[in-house]
Amino acid sequence: HEHRKLFPLADSLGEPPDDSSAAGAQALAAELAPLDVEVSPETCAQLAEFATRLWQWNERLNLTRHADWSSFAARDVTDAWQLARLLEPAERVLDLGTGGGLPGVPIALLRGDVQVTCLDQVGKKARALEDIVTALELDVQVVNARVQDHLPAAEYETVVVRAVGKLERLLKWLQPHWQRVGRLLVVKGPSWTDERYVARQK
Repeated sequence: HEHRKLFPLADSLGEPPDDSSAAGAQALAAELAPLDVEVSPETCAQLAEFATRLWQWNERLNLTRHADWSSFAARDVTDAWQLARLLEPAERVLDLGTGGGLPGVPIALLRGDVQVTCLDQVGKKARALEDIVTALELDVQVVNARVQDHLPAAEYETVVVRAVGKLERLLKWLQPHWQRVGRLLVVKGPSWTDERYVARQK
């Protein structure tokens, strides 16, 4: 059910190592440089702190497969950066099936003018993300619910989805609620054309 604080975090992992912020920011900046992803030093430091905390939680939960600076830069930050460029000022954005906050949290860091809600139906993942968001002092709402249950009470200009499920399933979830969604931005791999074909037949 929806609320800003999900429940107390008795197993919060606490502060990252003292040198993680500066070293992480430098490592991330080095990986982003050849990718032509323009990120300010301040935002790069915030992204690095997010990654550090995400990886700490990842030791307990399966939140991400990208657990090094190279893959975080090339996949997570790059995907979020591409999506962020498509958003209009002050848009309300829903990250459906966010897991550890990807791509929602990086979008929020890259675009401080938009309102990001991160949704996941798995309580443990939502709780971990709530801990990360609170530690980073981000104005990002974390919702533990199914999208089918959440959308009747909310509206978004954009819904972003990455690595959640096949297009056919996503469209089935959203179909009853299209009037509450402006557009759907989906990050897909090479199979997207096959998924599009199957979805069109339904």
